[in-house]
Amino acid sequence: MAADGDLSELWAAFSRGEGAARDQLLALYYDEFRRIARGVLNGDRGRMHLQPTDLVHEASI
Repeated sequence: MAADGDLSELWAAFSRGEGAARDQLLALYYDEFRRIARGVLNGDRGRMHLQPTDLVHEASI
């Protein structure tokens, strides 16, 4: 995981719309996003036809 200062810089760059920062943040948080997506999808079993990975990819576009 990146240092706090590095993360702050990445989030600031992301908020300015820098695609490279988005990509770096996604790489850093990808496992966490998948864990959250899995929890959301498990609670909605039967109504959604997405895999956690698909949900993370859709949310990151």
